[in-house]
Amino acid sequence: MSDAEKRPVKPDLNWKDLCAFWYWLGWIMRLLVYWLNKYPVFKVLEYVAKIAVLASLTLYFYQGPERERQAEQGALQAELSAWQILNATSPGESGSSKKKALEFLNKTGVDLSSTNLHYEYLCGINLSNARLTGADFYTTTLTEADFRNADLRDASFNYSGLRGADLRGAKNLTVEQLCKARTLYEAKLDSELLEKVKVECPAKLEPPERKREC
Repeated sequence: MSDAEKRPVKPDLNWKDLCAFWYWLGWIMRLLVYWLNKYPVFKVLEYVAKIAVLASLTLYFYQGPERERQAEQGALQAELSAWQILNATSPGESGSSKKKALEFLNKTGVDLSSTNLHYEYLCGINLSNARLTGADFYTTTLTEADFRNADLRDASFNYSGLRGADLRGAKNLTVEQLCKARTLYEAKLDSELLEKVKVECPAKLEPPERKREC
């Protein structure tokens, strides 16, 4: 191919045409490359750039196992830190930190069964899809908490505040567990479970005497 054939063709466009600016800019850049390719030093730089890209890709794939190992260690460390937050403070302390720790553990798929969460303030916590078998929420404030599709088998809600909590789709949840709560005012329940609550403990659905807790 001759130099004339390699030379970028000037676009036959008016500057006022739609998107003409980008066509002209592209032509200018191609023309610049065309002129620079005439100088040997730029050809050498082109080859150096290709070698650098190849070397970078080789190094990237070579370090793949190490990156995976570091990612696993980071995930384990984050999980350990979350558990330390839950266990290091007394009940009722650092509620915001515990809430974030619980949400993180649940998001990463950690089993939260038998977790002791009594006397806590966990307003608005998202524990949807969580595994909470045997968890203890004694006297815990769970206003507007999200328990959708969570497994709540044998979980204790004794005197817990479930005002506005979303319990739709919760697995293994019984009316006996709910009736032990301090309040179920504005709680969202599956229709079948709601009808049972209306029969067994209708007072729990009434507005509570105390003001909002969160």
